Amino acid sequence: MFIGTADFRRTKFNITTFVRTKFNDNADFGGSYFNGDLDIETTRFDHNATFREAIFDNYANFSIGEFDGTANFWGTAFNGNANFLKTGFNSTANFGDAEFNSNANFEDAEFNSTANFMNASFKGNTSFMDAGFNGFAGFVNAFFNVTDFTTAQFNKEAQFGDARFAGQATFKSSNFKEDALFENATFEDELNLTRARYSKLFIRWHSIEKGGLVYDDAAYMSLMKNFKDLGYYEDYDSCYYAYRKAHRSQEDWPSVPDLEEAIRKFIDRPLE
Repeated sequence: MFIGTADFRRTKFNITTFVRTKFNDNADFGGSYFNGDLDIETTRFDHNATFREAIFDNYANFSIGEFDGTANFWGTAFNGNANFLKTGFNSTANFGDAEFNSNANFEDAEFNSTANFMNASFKGNTSFMDAGFNGFAGFVNAFFNVTDFTTAQFNKEAQFGDARFAGQATFKSSNFKEDALFENATFEDELNLTRARYSKLFIRWHSIEKGGLVYDDAAYMSLMKNFKDLGYYEDYDSCYYAYRKAHRSQEDWPSVPDLEEAIRKFIDRPLE
């Protein structure tokens, strides 16, 4: 337990363990260099925790931790796997300009205030599966490789404007309670919106069409309705056209007899 301020600024660490440690006052690791693994699992920060511009060359394990004050990871470089499994952020979580150069795990993490990932770069596989965003979620201009937001809960506005998704982006069964802003975002691989729930999804079809939408009837129908509600009629038309092609390519239409299915597919192709 650290009762007073813990000042480790610009310190060089080799293999380091702070498992089940409690910091009662501010903890500052700004500019520090972690040459070996860092295991800080189940650790509690009662006040502000600063890892600004720190460098983690190997595995960094923050799982099941609790940040009651600001968690400042601005400009931090994670060169090995970063693990924030089931971590609680009760104040602002600032990962702006952070670099995740390997895999990043934020599964079941709870962001109870602003979650700032502006300009963050996720170059490995990244998972926010089951994560809860109870404050503003900002991923403006972020870069993603393969990303999984399955069953993530966004209870406030989610901003993904100008974000780039280079690998598959999965938002399966995710829930956006308020506006989901994907303006000028680009999807270079498949986007999965299967069973995703949203009221207004501000996205344009041309952002999706390169990678395509993972085929699901309900996902296409919801997206078309969303385009129509927003007045994006050209996007609606393009999405409907893509849906007809994707629907025809499905080997089996469960609710249609085989002969009728064959006839309808035969007629649909010249209608294209």
